[in-house]
Amino acid sequence: EDGVRPIQRMASPAQQGGFDAQEAAEASGASGSQVSVAAGQAAGGVEAKDGGSADIEGMKQAKVKLLRKMKMESDRFKEWRAQHSKEVLMLKRQQKQAEHQAHKFQLQLDKQQVVLKRKMEGAQTSRV
Repeated sequence: EDGVRPIQRMASPAQQGGFDAQEAAEASGASGSQVSVAAGQAAGGVEAKDGGSADIEGMKQAKVKLLRKMKMESDRFKEWRAQHSKEVLMLKRQQKQAEHQAHKFQLQLDKQQVVLKRKMEGAQTSRV
């Protein structure tokens, strides 16, 4: 041998015979129904299979329900985001129009002030 040792697998306590199915399920954090299913499977009972298929069916239904809920929430969020984007664009457009209008009024005011200044200067020169 060239100094390479084969990998040794460690047996779990359940494989070593240290736990029964109940203790193994409790150690893994399984619920009561899962514990009874595990215990029934360990004993080879037929009832555990029926209960297990009911549990699996229930989990499948819960998964479908959860997926539908997630899709609905995703769709609602997409609608909200689209509506929000429209509102932001509308507000930006309104702000740009308001700025343009304010600039237009400022130019008009500047022209009026120039005309008024010329008239005042003309009036002053005609009095002298």
